[in-house]
Amino acid sequence: MKLFLVLLSTVLFSCLSSAYSGGGGSGDHAFSFGFGYAGASQSDLNSYSSAMSASSAQLTSGYEFSVTYIYRFSSSMFALALRPSYMTETGSGGGVNNSVTGILFYPMLRLYPLENGFIHFYIQGGVGWGQLTGTSSFGANSVSYAGTDFGAMAGLGAEFCFTDHQCMVVEGDARYHAIPRSLVTSTTGNMGGGLSGTSSHELEFNGLDVQNTLSGIQGILAYTLKF
Repeated sequence: MKLFLVLLSTVLFSCLSSAYSGGGGSGDHAFSFGFGYAGASQSDLNSYSSAMSASSAQLTSGYEFSVTYIYRFSSSMFALALRPSYMTETGSGGGVNNSVTGILFYPMLRLYPLENGFIHFYIQGGVGWGQLTGTSSFGANSVSYAGTDFGAMAGLGAEFCFTDHQCMVVEGDARYHAIPRSLVTSTTGNMGGGLSGTSSHELEFNGLDVQNTLSGIQGILAYTLKF
């Protein structure tokens, strides 16, 4: 069902962009390869780390790698961007180890309101799907978990094109993508500190579902190849 909704949102964005461009037609294609900062703070895991006196194991930010396919509609300021990305966060200290990874897919509508031969400014926004997986351990005890949900993001950026086919990109985005529920996939021993869960049940902290997130502010530096 969720895969169907993602595909449906992709088709809707494509149709909207085509309508704005006067029916589509041939356009420009590009691939953008990005690396950047992802500010996703895992509040419940951080509270657990504090309860275990391991502040250095807190997760407040990480790194994100992305590949974006861009289709620019001809004679138009509109483009369709499809972005899969991979996010990772790790922290360890005081015998506690926390790690979180995220896989996301975002279709976005992009608008180029201001540009010349060298600089192309754009704004973009879209809705997408994400899966978060994580592992927390304390000594010989560990718990692994996973959760999925939908989110939304918006941002702006600038392309600096040194040739007709090669550009450097600086981009900033704000993403809201909460993972309010994660299911335990495996567990060993007792984590203590209020973190608990059994396989195929919700991961809990102090009796409530652990609130994980893929949300945050992103800063991305990318290389774009147009063809």
